[in-house]
Amino acid sequence: MDSKKLGFSSTLCACRVAEQDIENAAAIINAVPGVTHNYQRDHDYNLWFTLTCENEETLQKTIKDLEQAIGYEIASMPAARVYKIRVALDMGENNAI
Repeated sequence: MDSKKLGFSSTLCACRVAEQDIENAAAIINAVPGVTHNYQRDHDYNLWFTLTCENEETLQKTIKDLEQAIGYEIASMPAARVYKIRVALDMGENNAI
């Protein structure tokens, strides 16, 4: 499914969160319905997540609301180009995809 063709907007987000605030910030971010995944990295920008919303206006508002809720600035990095990779998993002799 191409969410962009349906009018949705999405972005990869990153923020610098103090170590003692990581769990709380991640819980707040994960409570947002449009967050598909959230992960911690060993980097200056140590908390990353993807966000999809029904349109660009809602996406930007959600980011601003999250910034206020977690107390940290969020960098938004929308995809300039989308790549799709075909994945085939060998599920055994009778279950190959």
